[in-house]
Amino acid sequence: MTESTLAAPPISKTLSLIVLVATSLILYSQSFRNDFVWDSADAICQDASIRDIRNIPNFFTQFYHASINPEGNVLKSIPYYRPLLKTYRTLQYMVFGQNPVGYNTMNITWNALVVVLAFQLIHAMTGMINVAFLASLLYAVNPTRVEAVSWVISDCYILVAFLALAALLSYHQGKYLMALALYSATLFIHEQSIQFAAVIVIYELTMREKLGLKNLLQAAPFVGVTTLYLGTRLLFSGALPPTASPLPAPFSMAVVVLKRYLKIFFSPDALITVYEKQSFPFTSGELILSLALLVTLFFVAVWLFRKRSHLALFWYAWFFIWISLPIASTMTNRLGEFLMADKGIYLSSLGLCFLVAWSVVSAPEWSKKIVYVGLAALILFHSTYTFARTKYWKSETVYFEKAYEFVPNFYMITDILGRLYAKQNKYDEAQRFFERTIALDPRNSLAYSDLGNVLYLKGDTLGAKQAWEKAARADDANPIPYYNLGMLHENDGDIAGAAAMYRRYLALAKDVPNEVRTHIATLEAMNGSPK
Repeated sequence: MTESTLAAPPISKTLSLIVLVATSLILYSQSFRNDFVWDSADAICQDASIRDIRNIPNFFTQFYHASINPEGNVLKSIPYYRPLLKTYRTLQYMVFGQNPVGYNTMNITWNALVVVLAFQLIHAMTGMINVAFLASLLYAVNPTRVEAVSWVISDCYILVAFLALAALLSYHQGKYLMALALYSATLFIHEQSIQFAAVIVIYELTMREKLGLKNLLQAAPFVGVTTLYLGTRLLFSGALPPTASPLPAPFSMAVVVLKRYLKIFFSPDALITVYEKQSFPFTSGELILSLALLVTLFFVAVWLFRKRSHLALFWYAWFFIWISLPIASTMTNRLGEFLMADKGIYLSSLGLCFLVAWSVVSAPEWSKKIVYVGLAALILFHSTYTFARTKYWKSETVYFEKAYEFVPNFYMITDILGRLYAKQNKYDEAQRFFERTIALDPRNSLAYSDLGNVLYLKGDTLGAKQAWEKAARADDANPIPYYNLGMLHENDGDIAGAAAMYRRYLALAKDVPNEVRTHIATLEAMNGSPK
């Protein structure tokens, strides 16, 4: 069946939009009251730079800081260049302060608008409301998008999606300057945006009846803006993408990650997923399956090309274009200890949604009932799963407890849970998770330090001393155990021992408070005399 002969049942455009917006809002209704989870607290609550609108010009001349304290000291620097994102968060802070409800409301609202734009774009490209509605509905309910919507700090993915879809819609309508302006804005929100230039090139190759110099000229400004952006970014924050390790990951890891992204689009791995980095030897069954899938995907592309199914080919390419940077992040080790993240598929999944909807609508008449029943089952399954997922972003403790169920052997998760429970004065739970962290990562000096703190607060001074000594042996550049051991010596009246430990602490620590320096100087003066 050709594209021009597809039947289009009479579906009201207005009703379609109402259903899509209502679905998007209802499925994320539990997210409105979610707290700041994980890095969101750093980005919003701990970053003093977004508390003053006068800082906005500075965002365009420096790389991204995750947090700056009120004194102006950088607490956490990240080599990103996202000035419009920082500007957006500053404006939000002016309105919402540190109330997470406002930020969640904005994410949920933008997400609904992204779904609406997806519908408008597909309808404009196909002229078929049924295809646009089914694809957008699949997109609205897909569970892989929950992480971006329910996690405040992932607002950048939603904003990029909105602007990228608006830019492509403008381009499709011949509004090239508007498309270029919208695309330019995305570049200052998130690095993933550079892939839009490839989208425009693929659009020209697949959606135009004739190819020629005109196509190159229309795509050239987008490639030029991308080049200009990369030069600006290089000047302010380094190459793209930044790497966490000088050693690239093996190609096998990227192949497996691609397969996993395709898998979780249809069936998520768990209600909350945090993927620990893994290696995949060539004898791995998962790698063999992933390579087979890669070959299959290549032949699907060839089949679509030979069939001249231009729309399907464009949206097939759309998925691979937008998923390429998340996979590149795996290849360059930019994700550090992590293999992948659900939010990486937030925009790329629209391509798969279109292909599913297109396949359903173009199915032979004899199979229509079966196909639509299968589609309804998929939509129901995804809707239920999405709604269930959103509640696990309620708080950090809830989130990481659920993540622990998925990866009980990931030391970063157990360590975070230990610190969360320590903050809540739940010392038994904190001790359990710190001990679990040490069992998984025996050289983790900070986990030993934290365990010592918990044992000390529980009244186990000897256990605390042993834990801090192990922390010092695990990493002699960690200043924390030396300070704590100095405190123990001081409490025991051993001024000489305390002074020795404090000297070691001062040699390693940064930003030591003045009152601590004064206290240590007093002990140094007393060194050797009775307390």
